Amino acid sequence: MVFVNPPYSSFMKWVNRAVDAWEAGECETIVMLGPVRTDSQTFQRRVARLADVGLMAERLRFLTLSGVRNPIPVSLMVMVFGGRRDQIDDFAQRVPAIWLPRNT
Repeated sequence: MVFVNPPYSSFMKWVNRAVDAWEAGECETIVMLGPVRTDSQTFQRRVARLADVGLMAERLRFLTLSGVRNPIPVSLMVMVFGGRRDQIDDFAQRVPAIWLPRNT
């Protein structure tokens, strides 16, 4: 299993590389965290067809040194390539998200 949390400035480049690696059999399962980009061609043509996608219900919050919980400025999605149904169900119970059906 590979977990990818790429820089958001080049997110779609990383998504394309991850999908290429997964399709080539370089890894069995990929879990990616990134900004919601459902309007991109990569999402429409590749991600929606191949991955289980969870639109996170809440924004992640980072704790500052002074104890303040600051939310990140973008909505996030989780993409899982090659995940088993039981793994997706387990993850869905732990992390609030709306899971989209694959567009096969």
